[in-house]
Amino acid sequence: MYLTKEDERMLSGEYGGLVQEAMRFLVKLGDAYDAEKMIDIKYSYAYLFSREWGKGALNVELLEEAAKSGVKVKVPTVNWNYGLEVISSRAQKEAQVPPDLFKSVKKDAELCRKFGMIAVDTCAPFLVDPMKRFPLGMHISSIESGAITYYNTVWGLRTNREGLSAFLSAITGRYPEFGYHLDENRVGKHLFDVEVELKDHTDYSLLGFYIGKIVGDEVPVITGIKNPGIEDLKAITCSMAVGGSVTLAHIVGITPEAHTLDMAFNKEKPKEKISVTSKELESTREELADGKEGEKVDFVELGCPHNTIHEIAKIAKLLDGKKIKAGVKLHVQTAPAIAYLAKINGYADIIENAGATLMSICPVLNPGIPGPRYCQSHLEYTVGNLASNSTKAVFYGPSNANCKKRFLGNTEKCVRAALTGKWG
Repeated sequence: MYLTKEDERMLSGEYGGLVQEAMRFLVKLGDAYDAEKMIDIKYSYAYLFSREWGKGALNVELLEEAAKSGVKVKVPTVNWNYGLEVISSRAQKEAQVPPDLFKSVKKDAELCRKFGMIAVDTCAPFLVDPMKRFPLGMHISSIESGAITYYNTVWGLRTNREGLSAFLSAITGRYPEFGYHLDENRVGKHLFDVEVELKDHTDYSLLGFYIGKIVGDEVPVITGIKNPGIEDLKAITCSMAVGGSVTLAHIVGITPEAHTLDMAFNKEKPKEKISVTSKELESTREELADGKEGEKVDFVELGCPHNTIHEIAKIAKLLDGKKIKAGVKLHVQTAPAIAYLAKINGYADIIENAGATLMSICPVLNPGIPGPRYCQSHLEYTVGNLASNSTKAVFYGPSNANCKKRFLGNTEKCVRAALTGKWG
């Protein structure tokens, strides 16, 4: 792989151990995928969970030493560290945050600030950071499957599915050119013609999960979607990355690279054409949710991916002047910045006066729903019967919440379940 003189200086250790280890990793990554060269990235969405790293070449001591010596990220970088630092005392109690986890997260957050990263603490950073200022085709490096798919699909930016490499590319400003950074890998492969009217967030979520299951890691092209909002696009891109491992989809008329079918397929023929009707959406719902009408609901999760301020306003309106059924929990999840907007607009008070909890934590990683990361006895713990308007939330329900039954429906139905304790 061709390296510039600046790449070689980073690799030689001229800029310190962290930069050197970052470049070593990226070179190995590029070699593994036969990348011909490194490219500049202009933005990164990354994480830094030092407690998950061992004593290898990249370790806590190296990070702390680099931060102390003044090493900074080379591109604008936002980070995700759970959001535990800013949640309310009520939410902290509800989330059952272990003290050692809280201490570790605060340490990581401080390291991120020293490196020049900006905390957004959300799975949907595109809701709070106006990165759309970057031009079409800009190369970035991003974590979080739903955000990755949104960036590629809705904004026409270019990123692969990243983990630690997002942080390392932010430190170096470089990334090997392979995968979805190349034109040839962004061509559509499967055509989905949506013939059913998509009425709400949940319909988009079901559609995305269905498409993801079929295409796996290939690029779907979708026609028939009319006037989707941000919430709809957030739902479909997130769920495609859960049903399969979709990194890029072309929604004709929405995706900047796909104003027409010819653009989406680069004038090639699709491998297959699939018509999507209400039958496909309902079969996907039945696959994910086994709860029946009239059955008991114990836990309602809204905000996977995180809610927009408009979604929170809607939830607040549905809860205004009402009370959650005794014994039922309702978590409303969002980014810390949006939680602040909810507070100053009075929505947070309405939600919490109803007995629900506004939380700025990832629903999947929420310590209040103990998973293997947090609770040794997690298989002995259950949230009971789980309801959500998100395919991602119900898909991960058994592994992260050890739930008994799952219910999947729109926001109105979920709030009604929280108020009555029953599905229907």
